[in-house]
Amino acid sequence: MSSSADTSPKVIFDQDKFMVEFDVQDYSPEELSIKTEGDVLIVLAKQESKTKGGKSSVSKQFEQRFSLPSGVNPEKISSKLSNRGILTVTAPSPIAPTNRSKAVENK
Repeated sequence: MSSSADTSPKVIFDQDKFMVEFDVQDYSPEELSIKTEGDVLIVLAKQESKTKGGKSSVSKQFEQRFSLPSGVNPEKISSKLSNRGILTVTAPSPIAPTNRSKAVENK
């Protein structure tokens, strides 16, 4: 992989889970933040580094926001960072009823 991470997310939402994956290999775990505001998932990465002389600094950051699908509980969100720098944020999908009944309207 290149030293410049592609932070374009991969999003999956199926009957089992809502999942977002990012390549954040250029960031350390301390530079990553995952939070929710209402039904919005926010992933923030911010990196700052100073030159050896301390006279200048370089910073880079990204922020991604995702609307959580209806029924996904923000309190059930979990995340993990692989040793290859892949951040995975997941939440279980709401459990669909096994017997879906539709109201039939008689006219």
